[in-house]
Amino acid sequence: MILPVLVALLVVVVTAVLVKLVLKRRQKGRRILLLGLNDAGKTLMFSRLQSGAQIMTQTSMKENKGTFNLGDETKQATVELVDVPGHERLRSQILENNKQGIRGIVLVVDSVNFPREARDVAELLYDLLADVMFSSHCVPLLVACNKQDMVTAKSVSVIKSQLEREINDLRVTRSAALEGIDNTGVGSKNAYIGKEGKDFEFSHVTTSIALVECSCRQSTGDEANLGSVTNWIRGLF
Repeated sequence: MILPVLVALLVVVVTAVLVKLVLKRRQKGRRILLLGLNDAGKTLMFSRLQSGAQIMTQTSMKENKGTFNLGDETKQATVELVDVPGHERLRSQILENNKQGIRGIVLVVDSVNFPREARDVAELLYDLLADVMFSSHCVPLLVACNKQDMVTAKSVSVIKSQLEREINDLRVTRSAALEGIDNTGVGSKNAYIGKEGKDFEFSHVTTSIALVECSCRQSTGDEANLGSVTNWIRGLF
């Protein structure tokens, strides 16, 4: 009697695990979002990733959509790229419309102007990390510290430390929202970030976060330094 029961339980467990894996695989999309403030270099990065071309850009008023070639014959050849405008109102709406099917998010940071924009970048990053949909699905996030070809660019270590301090401060100023402004629990930005009682560190969140240095244009020649970005994207598939 015991053996048939154990076998039945084993079958149920294995079936549940397999169903979960299949559903998880189906939920993984093939869309990469490029986010960031105005003039961070999102549209130029979009162009570089899509075609390799260096183009003259201007502030985007709508999203740009294209594809990125994974360069691997064993996988589906391309993934979808969405360049999201930096203006906050446009960004929020377009981000909401493109949430389904996201495989990863690239947050493009202007490493030259970062000292003046640190708070705004941190607020955008905070909103992404606190978004229940993103956090529950553990959507991977890359902080791409752009414009590293400029001598005044801040290093990735400086940007990382400053963002952690800014996010730590934001947790305090937004504590009222976390205490239940929306008592229904429907709000999309009510997940607690990091570990309670400890200063914020990127290592404290369940979301996979990477920070890299890159450049969409070079001071000499026409070659972009986006290897760290393309390698990260390919690593998601």
